Amino acid sequence: MQKGAIYKISVGTQWVSALALLASPLAQADTTSPFNSGDTAWMLSSTALVLLMTVPGLALFYAGMVRKKNVLATAAQSFAITALIVGAFAELMKFSALLWFTGLWSLLVYAPIAHMVWGPGGWLAADGVLDYAGGTVVHINAGIAGLVAALVIGKRIGYRHDAMHPNTLIGASLLWVGWFGFNAGSAVAASDRAGMAMATTQIATAWRPSPGCLRNGWRAANRRCWA
Repeated sequence: MQKGAIYKISVGTQWVSALALLASPLAQADTTSPFNSGDTAWMLSSTALVLLMTVPGLALFYAGMVRKKNVLATAAQSFAITALIVGAFAELMKFSALLWFTGLWSLLVYAPIAHMVWGPGGWLAADGVLDYAGGTVVHINAGIAGLVAALVIGKRIGYRHDAMHPNTLIGASLLWVGWFGFNAGSAVAASDRAGMAMATTQIATAWRPSPGCLRNGWRAANRRCWA
């Protein structure tokens, strides 16, 4: 009788030990977070910078292109899917027409290009095309659409005649800051790739006005020489 009781106690002790060994790694796994605190903090900061681009960055940038009576309507259009395009036809398109344009462009232009670049088996993706931060699908695509829309619709009303508010300069400054979050945040980590994207964004944006400044300086120098 005593031997049977001792055997049962021994078996029970072995089961308890085995369960304890199995539970030990599970407890350790639960205490280890799968998220990196540095990467998470950077992604939250990048999200805030991207929101800064839209409100108030893009809204102010486009609002400075129109007359005072159309500022609110133009700022509201910056919340549309075609936010990167609406500046090409600022105050020249009714809101109902904008809705039609947004729907048709999204289905006939954006969706096919997105599938070509991002979709599995897409034509451009199969050729090894890389789209960092949506440069091809979003920005080049929207830029061409905006250029075509501007050529079809024509110049803005009051362009070079009516005084425009300096909101464009303020909006452009906020867009410059917001692009750091958009481009560097596309690395999805606080890594060397994010640092390179941020440096490239700063250098490219700072260099962009240089050709115009050099051209204007050259013209001014020539006028002084020939005066």
